[in-house]
Amino acid sequence: GPATFNVTGGSLTVAGTTVKATENDTQGTQGGLIIGYNESGAVNISGGSVTVGRYVSVGLDNTNDAIDNVPGATATLNISGTGALAITHATNLSSTVFVGNGVPGSVNISDSGSLIATSTGVGLQVGVTSPASYTQTGGTTTMTGGVSVGLNTVADASLALSGNTSFNVGGALTIGSGSATGTTWTIADNTHVSVGTNGANNVFIGRGTTSNTTFNMTGGTLDITKYFLMGTAAAGTSTATNI
Repeated sequence: GPATFNVTGGSLTVAGTTVKATENDTQGTQGGLIIGYNESGAVNISGGSVTVGRYVSVGLDNTNDAIDNVPGATATLNISGTGALAITHATNLSSTVFVGNGVPGSVNISDSGSLIATSTGVGLQVGVTSPASYTQTGGTTTMTGGVSVGLNTVADASLALSGNTSFNVGGALTIGSGSATGTTWTIADNTHVSVGTNGANNVFIGRGTTSNTTFNMTGGTLDITKYFLMGTAAAGTSTATNI
């Protein structure tokens, strides 16, 4: 059934256990946090800290099993106050934060809340196979890998950054890929976005056969270490930038 987990203090570590010595998994990094697995789920972190060994999925449906989503199921991750979520893993393992991966998902970060990757190559995907949003009005997001918003055939995925937000991307930032429609990215107020903090990387607005991809910038600062590309690859259509 539906469930809610509230963290107001203390610390929780979901680091898993060593599976194979050949993986050099000395940190015990097979752990994961799944919110909303075929059902509605919410995690609210307003204080204290949560450390995850590898994966975070805000909304998940495993298409290889026989379990269907409960009608209306949603997944939510709220980080506010001084709450912190950290992701760490062994250097030879990959890790991703998924939002909307079979169940619609939303991430909301405010105040001094933070979602920070402390290991290399940790990516963020918003709107993988289900509608999703990532909204930040304050605090810090740091991904050491790439960030993609609006993948596959997902409609109306969004990344909205405002207030005193700090948003740092180690790899490339892609807004709209595959055949996604209506993907939006907004930067406002005193937001500071850095792309390519781990090397020269691009910002892509509308890739593949996407449509109606939009970037709105009404304030803030955007720093890019390589190219800013509009409507790339197989000609994304109806791509707009409003500054």
